Amino acid sequence: MSQVYCTKTSKVGTSRHIALGIVLLFLIGLVPSTTALPTPGFNGEASDAVVGRIFPEALQTNDYIGFFEALDGINLLEERFPGWVTYRETGQSYGLNNPAGGRDTFPVMIVEVTNPDSPIAYDDKVQLLFMLSIHGNEKGGREGGLRIIEDFARGMGMAQWTQQNGAGNGTMRDYLDFMTLIFLFPNPDGWAHDEPQYLTGTVEADPSSTVPVDPKCGNGVVFYCRTNGRAVDLNREVPTTGWYHEPYSALSEPESQAFANFVIENYKNLVAATDIHGMLWDDHYVLTLMPAGQADPHKMTQSTRMAELLKERLNTDPEFSEYRAAEVPGAWGGDVNDWGTVWDTISYTDSGFNGDWFFQNNGLDVPGYDIELAYNHITFDSQYELGAYFNHLHIQSTRQIIGTFMDAMAQDLQVAIDVKGTKTAVLANPVVVTNTDDTEPLGGWAAENPFDDAWDYANNDFYAAPQDYWTELKPYLKDEDAPGVLDELNPVDITAKKLARYSSLVIPGSAIQTIENDTAKIQVIYDWVQAGGHLVLTDSALKYLAKAGVTGEDGVDVVNLYAGYSNFFDRSHPLVSPIRGIARQLYEPVPLGFSVRSNAAPNWFVEESALPEGSTKLGWVPIPQSGDDDGLPWFVPDPEPPGAPDTSNINVGEIPLGEGRIRFIGSLLPDPSEEFYHPYGLDSYATTYSGNHLMRLFLDWEQVFEAPPALVTLKGVSYTPPQSVLPNSAGGDKEVDEKESPGIAPLTALLALGAAVFLARKRR
Repeated sequence: MSQVYCTKTSKVGTSRHIALGIVLLFLIGLVPSTTALPTPGFNGEASDAVVGRIFPEALQTNDYIGFFEALDGINLLEERFPGWVTYRETGQSYGLNNPAGGRDTFPVMIVEVTNPDSPIAYDDKVQLLFMLSIHGNEKGGREGGLRIIEDFARGMGMAQWTQQNGAGNGTMRDYLDFMTLIFLFPNPDGWAHDEPQYLTGTVEADPSSTVPVDPKCGNGVVFYCRTNGRAVDLNREVPTTGWYHEPYSALSEPESQAFANFVIENYKNLVAATDIHGMLWDDHYVLTLMPAGQADPHKMTQSTRMAELLKERLNTDPEFSEYRAAEVPGAWGGDVNDWGTVWDTISYTDSGFNGDWFFQNNGLDVPGYDIELAYNHITFDSQYELGAYFNHLHIQSTRQIIGTFMDAMAQDLQVAIDVKGTKTAVLANPVVVTNTDDTEPLGGWAAENPFDDAWDYANNDFYAAPQDYWTELKPYLKDEDAPGVLDELNPVDITAKKLARYSSLVIPGSAIQTIENDTAKIQVIYDWVQAGGHLVLTDSALKYLAKAGVTGEDGVDVVNLYAGYSNFFDRSHPLVSPIRGIARQLYEPVPLGFSVRSNAAPNWFVEESALPEGSTKLGWVPIPQSGDDDGLPWFVPDPEPPGAPDTSNINVGEIPLGEGRIRFIGSLLPDPSEEFYHPYGLDSYATTYSGNHLMRLFLDWEQVFEAPPALVTLKGVSYTPPQSVLPNSAGGDKEVDEKESPGIAPLTALLALGAAVFLARKRR
């Protein structure tokens, strides 16, 4: 179950990282400690008496917070601040083998934080969910979460930050009048594995299970463990929509069964959620990963707005000034944060991710994203001094993440799409993919498992229709004070008289099947474009170009790749700008049923030689050569032959035709597929933020916002603090002088060990 995943494409090759690791290992012996920190175990009553914190700041200790220390500290906070802190146990873990005999289990914890004296009832408050450290060796999320719980309970640290971005002029703690923060600690086994009695124990798979033992947790002295005690990766364990990798078994573990059902049953007012992970290294200290699923403009924009807001805050946070100023190519320095899809950021994706389940309509259906914090998976995962600086930045990152969510979700984002006087028609795609016509019942784990019956299609019919993209988009269109025009046309409507009403026509994907053999309708559209019409084609509708004689008969083709994407030639071109620099993915494969382990996602293209003179080439896709992927792991997508890439397969572009134009996107709205295992149904579409933006550019539309946003209201209860324009950066309290910080020198030493041992690998 456990796998080692490659990093995304780096600025520095692997050989340079090996060399860097060797050099930095040498530096370990040369870099003295710059401060004498307390001994391990400095927390709880002991640290509270000295520094006024049950969970001391990272620069006040040389230790991570152990599982039992955290449990004791949470109980202490609950006792001292009743109602502000509430401990809830969702269930028990699988457990760890105790060398003394038997298997010890541990509570899967949730901690709620809110103002118990608020005039707004608990049941009327909005709820924000933060999943922390689903992998035991990715410690930053839980380290930050524990400090934040104490901050808000005591009204210190982050709780004293000022509300930002027009959300109000109170403190962050004031939000708890109408918000409840929910901190979920889902993997106690991986966390408790650091305790002395389990440190040298093995993690063994259940004899009745086919799940392999994770060797990192099963041999020798291992500190924090990625998996639970049965060697299962708990970030492949929730019932996400689309293709599901069959060796995974959703809701098979007591941890996932506990927290998934507890969250669904107990939190009806969720408005946002995030899953905070850790990675070994990256060019950025924090990566923000957009989840995969069907999302209308409102939910997609809520997520991307929070991502951009977090990027702004982290990249200007003075706590990261030393990090930003450092210059170690490919390791650190420069921007702290950037964001993109999972594949765009960490170079692979998969099924069963918690963040996707939070986001998807069949899951929690709330906006949000996943987070990767750098410099986890380090060999000396437990008692440390050199790592205190890294942990300090982990904690500050988590504070900024949670602060961003709170500020953003205090406002009801009002989003619209201005069609700018255009009138658009869409040829209806009649395809509906459903389980109701299946000849064979659902099989596999999902059919056997009673814990996932609320999601599997043995108990829930699904209907995936690509036309839903346009149906869900239409309510957001406006033209000044009037609704924007977006009409659905059937083949009978394709007449010269009807098309004359519109400035634009979209033929999305399989809609072409309704007219492709009707030469008269093909010609009507051709004549309309020549007279000045604007035609947009997506996916298999690129076949129109061949049918209409715009390209040669063999000029249009399709290739199956890892995902739906385009390699853009020039991101400054007005038909592409401002698509983000790291962005190339246009649709997510997994929610539509495409297996990323089979490179099954269709990407349509036009051969460069078939394009008419004057065409604009905006993006291309590769054609993998037969056998290129032999011996490569499944997560390395679309390998190409050595030498310069073949950029002649154009999947994004524009073709002039008379007074009009044809624009095409070959990878955006494919039909969902039932070819691969999909026990929890399929989404109708899974366009990325880049895919949506590209379509708006191609239709000459613009996304706009209503200002000022209205404060969030729920069940008729509204919280309306005074409005003001406030600064866009927030810093935590500095409880240790700058001179006491271990600084970049010990940071260098810590990276060394990680670089040499792990050779720049990271995992999600």
